Amino acid sequence: METEFSKLNISDENSNKDSNLESISHKNCSNCNKPFTEELWCKECDPFKMIEGGFAKVYSATWIDGEARYVKQDDGSWKKTNPYPKKVALKRLNGSQNMSAEYLNEIIKILN
Repeated sequence: METEFSKLNISDENSNKDSNLESISHKNCSNCNKPFTEELWCKECDPFKMIEGGFAKVYSATWIDGEARYVKQDDGSWKKTNPYPKKVALKRLNGSQNMSAEYLNEIIKILN
């Protein structure tokens, strides 16, 4: 089955020494038909963005390492179980890259 991602023509490093951007066939977004503005999709149709509000953007993400879980052994020790990927919501606050250490310390106080 052919998907939008499988239509991309990405060559390996040995066949083309030019930049990866030159080796991608530039197609249009399957959602809105605009040219790709990000690496594989247009910015407006970011497949990972779920919600955008005045203060934050919420994305769907997969936490590859998953949640840490432990099982108590017969000898009283604890053993970490094998992690499994977990679907999570990732929230990015607008302007969060410019937060001061003082502001972050106030947030920590509120959460504790």
